[in-house]
Amino acid sequence: MDLHELTAGYALDALDEDECERYEAHLASCERCQEELQGFWQVSASLARAVDGPQPPAALRDRILEQARSERPNVVPLRRRFTVPVLLPATAVAAAAAIVIGIWAAGLSNQLDDARDELAVLGDPNAQVFETAKGEANLVVAANGKAALVVGRLAPAPEGKD
Repeated sequence: MDLHELTAGYALDALDEDECERYEAHLASCERCQEELQGFWQVSASLARAVDGPQPPAALRDRILEQARSERPNVVPLRRRFTVPVLLPATAVAAAAAIVIGIWAAGLSNQLDDARDELAVLGDPNAQVFETAKGEANLVVAANGKAALVVGRLAPAPEGKD
């Protein structure tokens, strides 16, 4: 389908997502479609203002207001409930939970930042690698001075030690 034929559908917001994307990409560089689209928008805006429906009967407003006034006594006033004693402990628990979750999220964020730093060091193509004599560990130093220690074949820590 010729993209120029989609202008009316685009003006009426009647294109599917794929057609809309293709047309918008085309519209950015096509003056003909830009002018045609402006014309469609002007016509549709004029039609919206020009449409004049039948006037409601003059007594309609009075009937609606009269009906609303007659229903007013049927409205039950809200009573004050004793929700404060019930809500207070729930609010305290929710606040404590929010604080705990916030602290936990901050810790996770710090761990994520550390992991990103380590990955940046390990992924630096200009980093220098220093290996231990037995090949048990590598020290990787990035060009910006940050470093990461990569240890392999590490024996478990003695009891009581981390």
